[in-house]
Amino acid sequence: MNLLIILLLVLSISNTSGFNYLVVSPAFGHSHSTFMGKLADSLTEAGHNVTVLSIIISSKFRNISYTKSTKDIVVVETTTEQDQLTENMENDDFARYWTQEGTMLETIPSYLMFLKMAEDGYKTFRDHALPQMDYLKNNRPQYDAVFFESFFFMGKAIQEYLEIPVFLPVTSITHDYRFAELIGEPVSPSYLSGYFTNFGNIMNFQERLTNTISYYLGQILIAFPNWKTLQDPSKDLLVESEYHRAPYVFINSNPYIDFPRPLLSKTIEIGGITVDVKKLKSEKVDEKWDNILKKRPHNVLISFGSMFKSIYMPDFYKENMVKVMKSFKNVSFIWKYESEETSFANGAENIIFSKWVPQTALLADSRLSAFFTHGGLGSVNELSYLGKPALLCPLFADQIRNSKMLTRHNGSIEISKFNLENYNTLRSALHSILFAESYSENAEKLAKKLEYQPTKPKELFVRHAEFAARFGEQPAQDSNLRTMGFAAYYLLDVIAFLTSFVLLVIFVVFIMIRQIVKLLTIKSKRD
Repeated sequence: MNLLIILLLVLSISNTSGFNYLVVSPAFGHSHSTFMGKLADSLTEAGHNVTVLSIIISSKFRNISYTKSTKDIVVVETTTEQDQLTENMENDDFARYWTQEGTMLETIPSYLMFLKMAEDGYKTFRDHALPQMDYLKNNRPQYDAVFFESFFFMGKAIQEYLEIPVFLPVTSITHDYRFAELIGEPVSPSYLSGYFTNFGNIMNFQERLTNTISYYLGQILIAFPNWKTLQDPSKDLLVESEYHRAPYVFINSNPYIDFPRPLLSKTIEIGGITVDVKKLKSEKVDEKWDNILKKRPHNVLISFGSMFKSIYMPDFYKENMVKVMKSFKNVSFIWKYESEETSFANGAENIIFSKWVPQTALLADSRLSAFFTHGGLGSVNELSYLGKPALLCPLFADQIRNSKMLTRHNGSIEISKFNLENYNTLRSALHSILFAESYSENAEKLAKKLEYQPTKPKELFVRHAEFAARFGEQPAQDSNLRTMGFAAYYLLDVIAFLTSFVLLVIFVVFIMIRQIVKLLTIKSKRD
């Protein structure tokens, strides 16, 4: 039986002087739950009382872990259709991006499927989970603030139902332009990529044209939900018109890694909060991985994340990758591969396949030479903080943006997924990232910058979360930009007025000069 499990993880209830926080965490994708879990742990470690409401929309997803122990578990049954949507999203739908360009038209179905999944999940939650919400309301102290991901609109409904005065949206990606627009942050397709394009921040005319079309298409397709509140099925759930009331918003961006762009003072960048460098460097790999790492002088970790599985990679990609890796006799390649069927690599003694790898422990080990990854934001943050050079092969969505963002620091190389079948290109990229000293030097330089950044992400997050819980909404920080129309925002009305005024002045001057010339001509004739 497929289940929608609501894990009520009471992480700390001993410090009565702390604030009471609710963290709503959808268990969709390992990186999302890890990010939200780290926020909860950070607040708990600061002495606050934290409840994590983790909504699992697939019975297949069980890899959630937090620092503190689970106290309460409540189970609610869900629909088969919901779990089928999740399975399609995680397997068949994402698998096609190994061979597709991931263009605007190809990407749209994935976003629409996600929106459908979110809507079905909300209906299930509304129909079955209200007793658990009442349990929270009656058995927990009044919450001071609630955290939820900006795209997880169910969090707004939960905030209203539990009557929590302050909500603090977060996003586990670096930038969400629709979210930015809602709070009145400057957004323009001239310098910011949208949902369906990831060109970086420097674009030529064709890219800006495509990005502009994508920008407005996204506004049409990525619509905000037309849901009813949990309290009253006749009352609309307000999302789009309410987000600006949040005193702060937290984004998984780091100014020392990300592209520069204008931000509001209420936008708090906490990119890297999931990476505890000191803790990771103190951990040691077990005997199995220690033996693997010391077998050859160089080691490369290969992982394409939890959604873009290597097993779905086309066979001709795999065969070429194996051919390239076999040519590096003194390099061990540790490949996270989701199947025991690896006959395509027969005879490749320097390739180690594993369904699971201790990624962070390997990245923190000095014997790991490089990371071959899809460019997911979690992986990008980890290798940046740990100073590892990387070969980036983005497949979809923000991975492309993340790769372009990181390569600017000259410690990594980006290649197209279509180059995985090109022997010379792939081998040249691997050889450079392994043996050109500049990449490892620049990767270490970036890690040093992050180590000595003036304010650590965890400190930024906790201090602003405490301020929000203490003082609530901050109307004085509300940007008027969000209420401005197209003409006002781009000063089209001002430009039109000034242009008209200048033209009027020119016209009046022209008439005056013409009259003066006419009078002088008449006078000349009389003389």
